[in-house]
Parts: sequence; structure tokens; C-alpha cells
Amino acid sequence: MNQEASNSNGTAYDRNVCQNCGVSVVEKEYDYPLCEECRHKLVKRPFPIGIKIFFILIVGIVIFSLIRFPHTLKGGIAYERGKRAEAERKYITAMEQYEIAYKNYPDSQDLIGKLIISKYRNGKIAELYDLFDKIYDIDIKNEDLYEELSKINDELLLYYPSEKLIEVLNKSKDNDLEAVKQMLTEYMTENPEDIAAKYYLADIFYELGQFNESKTMINYLRQIYPDSVSLDLYMAAIERDQGNYDNALTYCKYALNKNIENPLAYNAMSMIELNQSNYEKALEYVEKAYELDEEDINVLDTMVIVYHYNGIEEKRDWALEKIKQHPKHQDSQLQFLNELISGEIQ
Repeated sequence: MNQEASNSNGTAYDRNVCQNCGVSVVEKEYDYPLCEECRHKLVKRPFPIGIKIFFILIVGIVIFSLIRFPHTLKGGIAYERGKRAEAERKYITAMEQYEIAYKNYPDSQDLIGKLIISKYRNGKIAELYDLFDKIYDIDIKNEDLYEELSKINDELLLYYPSEKLIEVLNKSKDNDLEAVKQMLTEYMTENPEDIAAKYYLADIFYELGQFNESKTMINYLRQIYPDSVSLDLYMAAIERDQGNYDNALTYCKYALNKNIENPLAYNAMSMIELNQSNYEKALEYVEKAYELDEEDINVLDTMVIVYHYNGIEEKRDWALEKIKQHPKHQDSQLQFLNELISGEIQ
């Protein structure tokens, strides 16, 4: 008696008959009835070329995804770490993580914006312009990010003078500081809205030792740019040179409140303690600054001085050698440090 079954279409077939050639000798151990010869032909039948190509493409996509996945995952993890560090006001950590993420997502508007903010908080002003160029014509939809970037962009006017101001500065190159001060004062009378002129004039006041006048100018700029760490540290330097050490430390703390990983704030605190002959405290602060940024030329300068006054000659000489190899070192500063070490300067 024939056993019957049905295929996927519901059609009945005889399980004792090969469903390909019709012979009655089938291989019983398989569900679908085929004779040995037909089953062998089925197994050996080549795949159609279209299926082969499709399969190769799928395998290629899977392999590419497996290769690419660790990189995109690394970028995503770095971005989230950067956001956490930014929320904790750890802007060196944030900057380092955003730079990792940026390598994987170079066209991300939000990421470029956050990288700008972290570099700004770390005083990397010269590195901001190329990043701003990348988002210059882009409509940033994140309103909070747009507002913060706008504030940073406005502050850049402090550091890069207008063409009119450059003309005045070029004319003043061969003049003494008093003459430069007079020229800038006259320029400001004619151009009261030029913010950069106020900053340059504050510098001249500082170089002339007219600290109150410099302080007045910097305080005026701090009201316009309350988020500026650079202006906080400028005030700290003025107060230090006036001997107002507690006030100077307060301005450093203002800077650290905006970025708790600011190496220049710790460097400034080291100089404040150094001026008071608190050499051990100065050493603590400058080593913290170096821990945060090993390549900052200002930190290295301070390290040489602090190690010298702490009698740590081996490390002093090591830091001096690092300065000599640094691309931003200045011969005048090296001369000062060498004269300090030789005893010509006390």
C-alpha cells in the first residue's frame, strides 16, 4: 500500500516513487523521495551565477561591517566619554576623547562644535579657525551649541586684530612703549568698538608696569567675555605682580571652575607661590600642570625655575633640555633661564 504525503503546495505525492524520474526504488532515509541517482544529481547541481554573485556581495558586506565596526564603536565610545568629561568640566579629557571620535566622524556638526568648545576651554585658540571653517555655512540646529559657539567666535576678535589696527601696530614697531600706548589710545578714540585694541592696550599698560590701568581694561573685557579663561589668568598675573596674592589665586580658581583640568591655571598658581617663596607648594602646582600638558612651553619654563629654587638640579636640567628641543622656545627665555641657573639673576 502506497504511503502518500503532500508538498508545500498541498499536492499529494507517493513516497515510494522518485519524484524526479518516477522509478520505484527510492532512498528511504530521506523525507523527500528521490532515487540515489537523482539525489546525487541534485547535490552536484551548480548554483546559478546570480545567486553566487549575490552571496559574494553579502559576505563582502558582512566582512566590511566586521572590520569597520570596531572603529565606529571606538568613535562612539569616545564621544560619550567626551560628553561625560565635559559635563564634569574636565576639558583636556573631553578634548582628547572628541579628537578620537572626530577621526571616525569628521563631518559631524555636533562633534565639531564640541571639539571647538573643548579646545577653547584649554586655550588652543590657534586650532579653532580650521574647525570653524568646517561649520561656517552650516545651519546648526542645536540652539545651545550654536549660542556657545557664537560666544567663542566673538571672543576670537580679541586675539586677531582688524586690518586698521594692524596698520597702527606695524607703524608702532620701532617706537618705545610709551609711544605705542599713545598711538593705541588715539586709535581707540577713533575706533571705540575695536575690542582687540583694548586688549593690546592692556598689554602695553602691563609691560609698562601700569597695572591698575591694565586691570581696568581687562576687567572691562571680562564683563564682555565672562567665560574667558584667558582673561581670568591675565587678571591673576596682574594681581600677582601687584603683590595681591590672595586675589591672584582667586582668579586662578575662577579659571579652574570653568575647566578643572586647566594646566595654565595650575602653572599660574605655581608662579604665585614661587613669588612668595613657597617653593614646595609651587612644585606641587607646576607638576600638576605638567601632568595635564607635557608640551606646554609656559609650563616647562616654570618647571625649570621651580626645580631650581627647590634645588632639584637633575630635573631642572631635564626640563631645560626639553625647552631647547621645543619648537616654540625663544632664545630670550633660554638666556634668562641660563642666567638664573648660573647665578647672574637671583
